[in-house]
Amino acid sequence: MKTRLALAALLASLGILSSGATRAATSETTFTDKVGDQPVTFPTLPGFVEPEGPASVVRDVILRALPDNYRLIAFRVPQDYVDKLRAHDRSAAMPRYWTVMTYPKYEAGGMSPQLFEAIKKMLREQSQKVMAQVDAQTASGAERVSKDLGAKTGDSSTSLKVGASTSLGIIDEHPGSFALATIGPVSISSKNLNESSNQVAVVAVALVHGKPVNANFYSDYRSNADLVWAEDQARDWLRRLNELNP
Repeated sequence: MKTRLALAALLASLGILSSGATRAATSETTFTDKVGDQPVTFPTLPGFVEPEGPASVVRDVILRALPDNYRLIAFRVPQDYVDKLRAHDRSAAMPRYWTVMTYPKYEAGGMSPQLFEAIKKMLREQSQKVMAQVDAQTASGAERVSKDLGAKTGDSSTSLKVGASTSLGIIDEHPGSFALATIGPVSISSKNLNESSNQVAVVAVALVHGKPVNANFYSDYRSNADLVWAEDQARDWLRRLNELNP
C-alpha cells in the first residue's frame, strides 16, 4: 500500500465512523470565488469533486494544517473515493487530489508583474533553495496533521512525515503564469502500519487580475505516468484559467 493510500485509509476510517447525514458530492466544470474584491472563475478537473459528508474529514484535517500565508479556496478528491466512503467501503483511497489556494497578503493590493517575474527567476535559478523553505513549512503542517489524526483515531503514535522535496524545474512558463514540478518522500506510521513512498506535486501559479493564485496537483508516484498526469493537469488548468478570466 502506498503512503498516500495508507493516509487515505486512516482518514477513510474516520469518515466511515463519523455520524450525521450525508449528501452527494457535487461536480462542476468551473466555480467562482473572490480573491480580494475580484471575482475569479476557476476550472475544475473531471472525476474530482468537493468532499462532502464523511469525505469532508479529509478537507478539515488539511485546512487545520495550512500555514497562515495561504488560504484554501478548493480541495477536490476522486469521485470514487467519495462514493466508497458513502458506501462504508474501507478500500476507499485517494492516490491523487488537487487544491486551489491564494495568498492573503496579496488579495487586497495584488502583486506587481515585476515581483511575479522575480519569483519566477528565483525558482528557475534557485529552485532547490526555495524548496528547502517550503519543506520547513510542510514539515510543520505534517506535525499538526499527525497530532490531529492521533487525537481522532485514539492512536498517539500516528506520525506523518514529509521529507525533502527535489525540484524537477519549471515545466510551463508564460508572462503571467508558471508551473513547477517536485517529487519527495512521504511516510506515515501508527500502531497498525508503517508505510513510505514518493509523491509528485506540481504547483501552477498565475496572476489573475493582478492577484496571485495557485493550484496544486498531487499524485502517488508509481511510474512516470503519475508525474506526466500532474504536469498535464497543471498546464491545462493554467490555460483554462487564462481563458476564463480575460
